[in-house]
Amino acid sequence: SSTPLVTAGTLPRYLQGRRATVWLCSVDGTTLSDPTLIFTGIVGAGVTMVRSGTRWQITLDPLTEALARAPDLPVQLSGWHHLADSPSPLAASGGQLGPNDNNGWSPSISDVVAVWNTAHRLNTSIELAAPDGRLRVSNLAGGTQHSRVGSLIDPGVIWVPPNGTAEFESAPDTCLVLEGWIKLQGNDFARVPSTLSYSVTSPAPGSANFALIADTDETEHFAAYIATRDASANTIQLSARSTARFTERLRDARITQRTTAKIGVIASGSNCVGPLKALAVALGHLGGVDDFAGAVDWDRIAAVFRTVPSVGLPEAREYEIGSGDDTVLTLLADEARLRGATLTMRAGRISVVRAASFAASEAVGVTEITSADVLTDGGVPIPFEVIDQPEPPATSISFELRDGTVLRFTDDTYAAEFGSSTVIECRALRWMPSDAFRLGLPTPALAGGASQQVLGLAEPQRPAFTLGQPFRPR
Repeated sequence: SSTPLVTAGTLPRYLQGRRATVWLCSVDGTTLSDPTLIFTGIVGAGVTMVRSGTRWQITLDPLTEALARAPDLPVQLSGWHHLADSPSPLAASGGQLGPNDNNGWSPSISDVVAVWNTAHRLNTSIELAAPDGRLRVSNLAGGTQHSRVGSLIDPGVIWVPPNGTAEFESAPDTCLVLEGWIKLQGNDFARVPSTLSYSVTSPAPGSANFALIADTDETEHFAAYIATRDASANTIQLSARSTARFTERLRDARITQRTTAKIGVIASGSNCVGPLKALAVALGHLGGVDDFAGAVDWDRIAAVFRTVPSVGLPEAREYEIGSGDDTVLTLLADEARLRGATLTMRAGRISVVRAASFAASEAVGVTEITSADVLTDGGVPIPFEVIDQPEPPATSISFELRDGTVLRFTDDTYAAEFGSSTVIECRALRWMPSDAFRLGLPTPALAGGASQQVLGLAEPQRPAFTLGQPFRPR
């Protein structure tokens, strides 16, 4: 056999992580016809040589593995940030640390003290010191008053004494607000995508924006949009999502200790399909896969979801991933579960199918079943077995809301007849926008609408018939 040919040029240098598809076709000579997509995946281990180096082999992993991965892009936040348009924690008597002071960032409190005293001590009469890990603020204009203050920043600006000296209990080496410009180290800045937002229009509109997510002093998993990036200074500009007052935003977004943040994605739209597709598009570019969203049959999913009554629940969504275990696949599975559907593979792509009950009059594939139709194996009747379903599929469903509240509903009729059973957990309503959540949920829509819509499709049954040998008279 000949040596395998290696080519280069317009082809990608690396294949790992790229999307790959497998098609089933009819072959007539050199003509392929009736192509049918049967598998969509990504290149896993890459290209290897097999059969004593005479064949190339490419391992393909199901694309569901990629869709089931949460983005993992950590960045370190440290130092005192006082860049342009950033809420500065040091302001007094017309003086304020800014972008011209130490390039807008100081790595420690000792650097902050040195920068302030050099740039602002004379024009503000305020002198800083950091003895024994505490911050001392002295008013050189005079006075003998001496105060001890527990909080360094409240709510974002250091309290300056009218005269005398104020000494704070601690002086953290990190102080920043997740709003305005902040600085990242070189390796961390490289993780910030060059394109910060994506949008889709079909089958529904949706947009996705990259964000910085971190635990602040007051808020768990605080997220801010990344609005702009400056590669020359390794800085990013963060845009607040909140419409609260400035002082409230500062308190919620303030960080006073070295923190590991994550680069995540926030996606929103008037219904779930648009933002989920935009989310998949953004993550695809983040991972270097050109058509990450192409493995999902969005048109089919939208069509199935349209057949399900909304029962009065808000349709708008605002997803956020990057700081937890949520992925495109888990979000899609939750939305399907809310509508009594489940994920499936259809024509090589991820889709959804909704459970259904079939009437006795519906076609079952054969014209007639008689007592002579006995299940056999090579002419020998197969022993029958009656399985009386001891446990119904589900008798309860729980909904998790945006604030962590869990509402649980049980079908008492089925529970009384068959006993309590599996609880269906649905977390889709966590992603309702804040304004929709503040209006409150119509509980009857959950109890009599969404809950019964799902539990009714999981109707418990006790089969009272058997097939095969028992139908023959003895």
